[in-house]
Amino acid sequence: MSGKIRELVKGSGLALGKARVFNNLGKGFFAVALAGLGPEGLGFNENENLNECKENIRIAAAVGARALQDSGVTGIKVEGFTDAESAAEGAALAVWRFQEYRDKVNRATASKVDLYDDPDTEWMEQKGMSAFLELTRGSCEPPLMLELSYCGGGEDDKPVVMVGKGTTYDSGGLCLKRPEDMSEFRADMAGAAVLVGTMKALAVLNVPINANALIPLYENMPGGRATKPGDIVKGLSGKTIRMQDTAREARVAVSDALTYTTNYKPCLVINVGTLTDGITVALGASSTGVYTTSNVVWNELSRAGADTGYSAFDLNNVGKGRGGDSCMGAAFLTNFVPPVDFLHMDISGTGMLSTGLGYPYIRQGTMTGRPTRTLVQFLYQMACPQDKGSPC
Repeated sequence: MSGKIRELVKGSGLALGKARVFNNLGKGFFAVALAGLGPEGLGFNENENLNECKENIRIAAAVGARALQDSGVTGIKVEGFTDAESAAEGAALAVWRFQEYRDKVNRATASKVDLYDDPDTEWMEQKGMSAFLELTRGSCEPPLMLELSYCGGGEDDKPVVMVGKGTTYDSGGLCLKRPEDMSEFRADMAGAAVLVGTMKALAVLNVPINANALIPLYENMPGGRATKPGDIVKGLSGKTIRMQDTAREARVAVSDALTYTTNYKPCLVINVGTLTDGITVALGASSTGVYTTSNVVWNELSRAGADTGYSAFDLNNVGKGRGGDSCMGAAFLTNFVPPVDFLHMDISGTGMLSTGLGYPYIRQGTMTGRPTRTLVQFLYQMACPQDKGSPC
């Protein structure tokens, strides 16, 4: 605000838990709330068993957001205060009101809270995830890298690290998909959804295993800044990739996440995603295409599929020949995985719209959620190996 706020708060003594709202400071915002954060240099208070720095951020974000809500503001942007999670907790809890049973005319202002100046894209730039970021430029929606962690094993147990493609909408970019098929690609985030369900199941079942999930979330759109066929991108691995076909962006998008998995020192890396139309042509909606570098992993996954009711079966993002697109996609991904066992599941045919055929317990016309149960069973078998036979 060109220094206006600094002048307004001079000598105000804005203490922790207090906030002031200023209106009409500029064209960008109707109102700006300033909140006191308390003294600098706070840390962990052993007597109170409390991280006072994070707690003060929650308090400041809360009183600032509520002050704006009380002023009638419905859309609130909250600064990260050096800890975006704490700021989000404080602001979101502060503006929430239970008003379900009130008449609409008697309801108080309902405010939506978002993070101002989202740091996630900046984090990916700092890490060097250029391949992923390059593919998101055609959309006005910023990309996100979501990380989920579950610690059910021992401190020294190496984790299973999973990557799930979360393309919230895939138009094909400048290499547009067929119009009659485009609506289904709202479900191109099926890999991400499978991992969210898997991680929740591990926690609910208390499976004794350590697991991490990396989920790149983005849109593939034909905007003015979109990746063009023939563009060359360089990702986190340091390898260059020629983008011959922007509709086959998925393997490039997840390559940076796969490269990043080495930071977790994993025992196994799993990739799940709706990667290719070719797997649908080859296997239809009955089976998931599975590619792995380990016979042991394959045997366990095959057994998990049988138990859960699902049978399992410098670079160019297209390849030199025609056909075999799903295989080429899997081979492409192996270039970005650390030197541990690797499992890739192409769920384009199984993870999207249900046809209602063969699986009466999956409602026709809805997204299948496959193969969440198989993946959960597979991880359970890793954590709790059993030699006993089936109870059936």
